[in-house]
Amino acid sequence: MKTLYISDLDGTLIGADATPSKFTLDTINRLSSEGMLISLATSRSLSDAKHILKDFRFKTPIITMNGTFITDISKSPRKTLHHLPLERKAALKTCEILEQKGCPPNVFFFSNEDLDVEYKCEVNEHQSYFNRLREKSYRSFRQVDIFNETDQIVFIAAVGDENAVKTAAEMIAPEFVFNCTCYEDVYRKGMWFIEVTSRFANKALAAKKLKELTSADRIVAFGDNHNDLPLFSVADLKIAVENATDEVKAAADLIIPANTCDGVAKYLLEEYEKSR
Repeated sequence: MKTLYISDLDGTLIGADATPSKFTLDTINRLSSEGMLISLATSRSLSDAKHILKDFRFKTPIITMNGTFITDISKSPRKTLHHLPLERKAALKTCEILEQKGCPPNVFFFSNEDLDVEYKCEVNEHQSYFNRLREKSYRSFRQVDIFNETDQIVFIAAVGDENAVKTAAEMIAPEFVFNCTCYEDVYRKGMWFIEVTSRFANKALAAKKLKELTSADRIVAFGDNHNDLPLFSVADLKIAVENATDEVKAAADLIIPANTCDGVAKYLLEEYEKSR
């Protein structure tokens, strides 16, 4: 039976410092080279994750931006296998709602296999922190008066406190046919994310698409946070790391050691050794 293993990245596969341990890095690379189907499903864009992924050697395509993209990074240049843009008029209206609720968004545009990020203003400490960490990761990351009118909008992200983010989500989700996900940052307490994607873009649908692309028979999923629950919904085996939220643990079939203890890599190694 051919198994596709899909792990979340932050809080699941990598440590508290947002980097992989040597054991995890070496294990994932070895097992991938031996033919295990090991992939990622992250809310990060490929541009935002490139400093984390630079030493990984994934042979299986990976899922980014909560299912917006499936990309083969095993070759150079990388190849986008699947992506899902947002309908522009509704996306811009979503931006207006976020601005009204004090969470001005970052808007991600896709063209020529790369991403540009635009924002209109910064109004809170969380947003400034978020932007400074990411502004050098993209082809361009700029402040504008009017959003790009040419390229595809593929993702909208905003940060703020819990109340502002959840209030905005309550307005966006019923009005537009988008996926709207809220969760607290695993690295900075009190900072909440709201992420808006196409209604066809989530970790669940992307995992099913990746299962087809790899001709796998089953999915084993690893996660820690709220946006991993869609991935769990299509997995044959759901595995939470010890540091996962209570909600994710309750949905899991199995709980393994925390991300800081190489839980995912150790589990994969055990599975590989059983199959030999």
